[in-house]
Amino acid sequence: MRLFEPLFAIGENIRGIQQARVAMSRIFSILDLEPEEALNAAGEKPSFQKSISFNKVSFSYKEGEPVLDAVSFTVEKGQTVALVGASGSGKTTAVSLLCRFYPYAEGEILVDGRPLNALDLKAWRRMIGLVLQDIYLFPGTILENVRVYDDEVSELDVFGALKTVHAADFVRRLPNELRTELHERGANLSMGEKQLLSFARAVAFDADIVIMDEATASVDVATERKIQESMGELLKGRTAIIVAHRLSSILKADKILFFKDGRIVAQGRHEELLSSLPDYEELVRLQFPDLENTGRDADERLVALETLA
Repeated sequence: MRLFEPLFAIGENIRGIQQARVAMSRIFSILDLEPEEALNAAGEKPSFQKSISFNKVSFSYKEGEPVLDAVSFTVEKGQTVALVGASGSGKTTAVSLLCRFYPYAEGEILVDGRPLNALDLKAWRRMIGLVLQDIYLFPGTILENVRVYDDEVSELDVFGALKTVHAADFVRRLPNELRTELHERGANLSMGEKQLLSFARAVAFDADIVIMDEATASVDVATERKIQESMGELLKGRTAIIVAHRLSSILKADKILFFKDGRIVAQGRHEELLSSLPDYEELVRLQFPDLENTGRDADERLVALETLA
C-alpha cells in the first residue's frame, strides 16, 4: 500500500498540472487582448440626434454558424423598439453589437449616418444605459452601486434617480438608506429591488439610449407590474431598445422586431403583428391563453391583451 500511495499522488499532481495549464492558457488569452482604448483611441465624439440603423449586419460566434444573417432595421430617436422571438434567434446578439461587445463581420451599423466603429468607444458606451436580467451589484453601499464609483454622479443625482424609478421608498426603509451596505450580488435585496437599482443607474448617468435585455424575466408577475411603472419613468424622453420574453412589457412599443433564426421576419406595432404574423400570434396565445376567448378581431384581441397584461 505504501508503494501505491506515492504513485497515486503523482497521478493527482499530473492532473493538477494539466488543469493549471488549461487555466493559464485562458488567462494569457485574455491578457494578450488589445485594450479597448487602443482599438478606438482617435474615435469621433458620438452624437445621437436622429437614428440608429443596422444595414444587412451579419455575425457569427463560430465560423459557419451565423447568429445574425443580413439584419436591417432602424431605431429613430425617442422610439421604443422591442426585439422578440425564440431563445437563440439573435436578439441579444444584436444589442451586444450595438454596445460594441463584439465586432460585426458584415454590413454596417450607423449612428446618425456615421459608422459605429468610428465613434469613441468609451464616450459611446457612456450614452447607453444597460439593464440586464442578471443584475450585478457589488459589495458596497447603495450609493456606490448606483453611481458605480463615478464621482461626477452626486448623491443628489442618485437620490433623484431612485425617486424617478419609484425606488426611493424602499431605500428610505433600509437601516442606513443610501449608505446601506449590500452583500455580494445584492443578496440582501429582493429581485425586484435589485432591478430598480439597475434602472436608477441608467437614470443617474442620464443615458440617451436605454437597452433592456430580459429585464423582467426573473421576477414574478406582481413585481413585474411594479417594475413596469418604473420603466415608464426610466424610458420617458429616451430611446429604448427592449429585448423581451414577456410580451406584457412591450405591448405599447413603437415598433416590434420579430427575430427568427437570425433574421427579422416581420416588424410593426403589436396590433399589426398580431393580425398578420402567425408566429407572433402563437407567442401571444402561449403567454395569454385566455385571449382565445375574445374572438378573432384584432381590435378585440388588443383590448383583451392589455387587460390581461
